[in-house]
Amino acid sequence: MAKINVIGNAIVVTSGISLEAIKLVEKYRPQNLTLFEGEGDKKQAVFKVSTGTSGSISKFGVVFDSATRDADKLAIVTIVDGNIPAEKIDQYLIDKIGTSIIKLNQLEAGLPAIIEEIKAEQEAILSNITIG
Repeated sequence: MAKINVIGNAIVVTSGISLEAIKLVEKYRPQNLTLFEGEGDKKQAVFKVSTGTSGSISKFGVVFDSATRDADKLAIVTIVDGNIPAEKIDQYLIDKIGTSIIKLNQLEAGLPAIIEEIKAEQEAILSNITIG
């Protein structure tokens, strides 16, 4: 589950998933990093998680550009925002990125199983490789 920390004028969103794991899903199952709404012909992409060199967060998605410096290496994005009020910061964050955090958490809920599937598939492939 994603967490939000505010330090001075910086909003730091920390994913519950490592940056490397998101990159793994991005490479092998990119469709699993997109949240869709609607059914059939009316199914539309409404939110996407990706990695990049310039982080951002909006109602359309999150681009993680860094990782925490601890052993978990969780994906993070830092947004500098000079408009953070001194009071009612909670309400400001709800209005600014609340919907994005809810959608991010919905996507993240399914990622551990997908990551395990990808790793299992890679192990199966490796068991068939002989180098000689």
